[in-house]
Amino acid sequence: HQEPHARWRGCRPHGDRRLDRAAGILGHRSLAPELAMALSALALAVADSVWMLENAMYSILSPEGFATILWKDSSRAPEAAELLKITSKDLLKNGVIDKIISEENTIDILKAALITELDTLSKLTTDELVEARYQRFRKY
Repeated sequence: HQEPHARWRGCRPHGDRRLDRAAGILGHRSLAPELAMALSALALAVADSVWMLENAMYSILSPEGFATILWKDSSRAPEAAELLKITSKDLLKNGVIDKIISEENTIDILKAALITELDTLSKLTTDELVEARYQRFRKY
């Protein structure tokens, strides 16, 4: 019996197990603490819950790159960042992420939050998980 997401194993970067986690089958509980930007869009597409560090930014393009493209002036990066709404507070307010993780005592806070969230998710049936994911992505 082959794992449902075994086909992804040959595609991931060296030692990177995030793709394996993100490609899990529907009945699995899935969290996406966004501690790095790699595979972010994929994590959003399959996660039951998406978290972000408080001082992180979430974007496919840096504010400097956006300012350069839009105004041909990278010095307008602060203005571009405001337009992009890429901070953890903006993304929480807009419903893109579900939780902001404090960067003080990150490991302890993350460990406690993961235990609590997995306990909550483990009480849901597969049908409830699938419906919740469906409703989550209908918002976008």
